[in-house]
Amino acid sequence: MTSLDRHYLVSYLEIQIIPLVDKGEIMYTLKVTVERIEGYCNQPMLVGDWFLVEGGKIRIPEQKHICMWALQSMMPIFPLLQRAEPKKGDWTSKGQQTFVCPDPKGKVYYRIERVEEEE
Repeated sequence: MTSLDRHYLVSYLEIQIIPLVDKGEIMYTLKVTVERIEGYCNQPMLVGDWFLVEGGKIRIPEQKHICMWALQSMMPIFPLLQRAEPKKGDWTSKGQQTFVCPDPKGKVYYRIERVEEEE
């Protein structure tokens, strides 16, 4: 079997996509804030910098930015923390989580918290 044959074989496979969130399920908005820095951040992220995760969108305050290295390592947990009704005993039911940037020299600590909707 050549590599071209394998390519066509893969394209004929049926892929089933399982949604992480049921239709109609309400998800929390997350606020990610730089809580403290115990090293040197060359981006530079500053204590108090923040951004919002609203569904699949990221909202950044004007004239601010996000470190893409920290963001890419946080992204997998965003959907878990956004779930409105985690199962009993699920660690994601805590309203706030702390995350540390993967750069060992930066040691930027981020607080990830659910934003309660105002009624």
